Amino acid sequence: MIIKRRTTYFFFASLGAVVSLIFTGIAIVTSHWTYAQLQKNTTGLLDATFPLRDYLGNNPIAFDPDDPGAFLGLDYFGLFQGCKKFNYGFGAREWHCYKVFSEHANVYSVGYPIAVFVFLTIAIIFALVSTIFGLVNTLTVPIETIHGPMGLYLWNAIGAVGSLLAWLLYLILYLTQLTTNVLTTEDMAPPNNFRTTSVSFGYSYWLVLASFILFLLNLLFVFLAHLLQEPDLLKNKNKKGEVKTGKAGGNNNVGLGLMY
Repeated sequence: MIIKRRTTYFFFASLGAVVSLIFTGIAIVTSHWTYAQLQKNTTGLLDATFPLRDYLGNNPIAFDPDDPGAFLGLDYFGLFQGCKKFNYGFGAREWHCYKVFSEHANVYSVGYPIAVFVFLTIAIIFALVSTIFGLVNTLTVPIETIHGPMGLYLWNAIGAVGSLLAWLLYLILYLTQLTTNVLTTEDMAPPNNFRTTSVSFGYSYWLVLASFILFLLNLLFVFLAHLLQEPDLLKNKNKKGEVKTGKAGGNNNVGLGLMY
């Protein structure tokens, strides 16, 4: 029964690593880290007698579900690419997709997405390693320490740190640079005159947080499996602590004896 439960926990740790790997991979390749709502400055464009409040944001083309509405726009992007769409008052234009490193070079520091990508790559690598050795521990009892629970602690911990750092770096980018503007100078200058009205996180960003949580759950599963594999694990740690304390006390007694 204990062996079966131990195997189950290691299997759950492997499964969590696989899901974490998938989530992180999706986050990297998708373009939905950030969503932005845009609006055109219509000052002087419309007659004063025309009720702008009844026209702004309406969708004049019913068959275009992606039309943001008159004088409005949408923009979403990820680590490498994004797309934006504008409505100049006569129906929405086609989606314009772009490369983040060229389009946003002067909008915010593109070093942030690069660093996020590096940390996510580290998380993916160690999620893969954790998956492999999790399955090894599910099917066998490895002899080498690094192949057993201690290795799984290490791989999942590194993956968790990579995911957390990527998540925090993009959060810093969002709070310091993205909340005020995501548009290029060309988009904001006449005759375009668009501005950023609101910015929010997309699902790609939250997948990274989910990946981090999965790594933490993996650590819990590995610990439970390790505890079943070595029932005296916690007792041994306590004994080691007592031995160290005893040695320290003994040394102090010797010192006192020498003084006298």
